[in-house]
Amino acid sequence: MHSRMFRNGVVTGTVTLALALGGVAVTGGAAQAAGASADREVSSQCQQARKDLSKAKKQLRKAKRADNAAKVRKAKKRVKAEKRDVRTACAPAPVTQETVLEQVQQGSLALDGLDLNGLTAVLPPEAAGAIQALIAQLQAGLDGIGGQAQVPGLDTAQLEALLAAVQAMDPAGVAAALQGLLGELTAIGGGPEAMATLIQLLQGGLPTGDLPIAGIPQLEDLIGQLTAQLGGLGGGLDLTNPAAVQAAIAQFIGTIEAISGNVGGDSAPWLGALTEMVDQLGALGALVPGGAGSGAILQQVISGLLFFAQPGVDPLGQLQGILDGGGLAGILDLIGLGDLLGGLLG
Repeated sequence: MHSRMFRNGVVTGTVTLALALGGVAVTGGAAQAAGASADREVSSQCQQARKDLSKAKKQLRKAKRADNAAKVRKAKKRVKAEKRDVRTACAPAPVTQETVLEQVQQGSLALDGLDLNGLTAVLPPEAAGAIQALIAQLQAGLDGIGGQAQVPGLDTAQLEALLAAVQAMDPAGVAAALQGLLGELTAIGGGPEAMATLIQLLQGGLPTGDLPIAGIPQLEDLIGQLTAQLGGLGGGLDLTNPAAVQAAIAQFIGTIEAISGNVGGDSAPWLGALTEMVDQLGALGALVPGGAGSGAILQQVISGLLFFAQPGVDPLGQLQGILDGGGLAGILDLIGLGDLLGGLLG
């Protein structure tokens, strides 16, 4: 609404100028349109530069996990180069009332487009509640800044302070990161209920055993970090302190991107198999996917399967073979977990 009011004022002024100066305003209008097109191009370049930087950081994390010194050096150089590109592509434009309002509007639209119901379904209740509180706080901050930007007589310093506050909050970045996380979590297969069970498993502790589950320990740690950070953010951010807000939001976004990279990386095959296991255990009546305690039952099943797995053979391959063969019920009986069938939660 605010940006529409501003544009209406520009249109009215342009028409008046055109009538008075016999069409001189047409040139001004064309210049304004060209400027808007240039702004869009710069914005697009900035977004692409940020995506490239995010991808480079993921490659660096992967190289560090692999403990490959040569790849780490190469990845660090790429991250450094991508950071330079971001600084160039995302250099701030001159501050005007319109630029402030456009930033506010973009942030509001990004937050409005968030699938909060989807995130609530796959994340722990405390994390989902804190995310909703954070989004509400960011939206309130944007509304407040948008209202101030409409006050007549704002000087350049005030506009710059307002724009700095919007950029520090980075609502569009928060929305994009959360949407990316939701997409990664749901793309591995299974429904939100299966993912919620896996989150329960990760929060309750990984199953014991000698066989490694690639990527899952790192994901467990990242989920814990996210929940802890959300607890701090949900407690309230001082929106009058841009530096503090920027630091908190940047850390929050970084953790979300790390989770997305992990889910799309080493842990992806295991997560896909585990969601399939949740679905099959639900169909057998051994658990209620997403229900209270379903994560503990999943941990019991995984621990049993890992304990009886053949040594020296890929545990993921064995697990996938059991699931693909449709013999999960028989395996549960063989390893002494047949009492799970019939629905302990039901």
